[in-house]
Amino acid sequence: MQKSCPFFLSITLVLTIITCHHMRFVHPESLVNFFKEKYHAGNVPFSIANYGDVPYGKTISGEIGLPSVLEDCVFEELPDSQKSKSILLVERNDCSFTQKSINVQKEGGKLAIIMDNHRNENPGSIIMVDDGRGSQVHIPTILISYEDGEEILKILQQETNKTSVALSIEFQLPKKEKSDLTLWLDIAEHQNFIFLRNLRPYF
Repeated sequence: MQKSCPFFLSITLVLTIITCHHMRFVHPESLVNFFKEKYHAGNVPFSIANYGDVPYGKTISGEIGLPSVLEDCVFEELPDSQKSKSILLVERNDCSFTQKSINVQKEGGKLAIIMDNHRNENPGSIIMVDDGRGSQVHIPTILISYEDGEEILKILQQETNKTSVALSIEFQLPKKEKSDLTLWLDIAEHQNFIFLRNLRPYF
């Protein structure tokens, strides 16, 4: 008895999810102009931690505050002059990203900005992983480059300068675009037809 060979069907489709976020400084003018010259439309690049509550579709705006010790892993109360600031800048070091976020959250911050501690490092290439306590974090956390953080600190750490640093960060909803993926399906298998029927709304 001759064996029949399975017939395979090739389908090309895929969905690629693209998320584009925007962070722009709105004050002071010197910092706004600096980032406009450095980046297209002044959009400062950053990466988002894979823990915490990210407010997709919303915008967070506010002034940046500094803790007493930028690189400290232990929670310390903010100086009185910084308590009204809703966004806190801290420096990356040996303690976990999650610990940094927890510290900012304890201070009432609605956004934690972690400044990288290595020069010439792309924040987009760094994954801010959860150390197991991410469920305790309910604010978003982002990472910026050392060089960009340095420019912010130049203004914030001037003792005689009362200028505030303010920014606006937009967490855009993920967008879907099509790209190529090849699927090989045996049409003799009934389950493959069910799979195609369920997949139909996406292509």
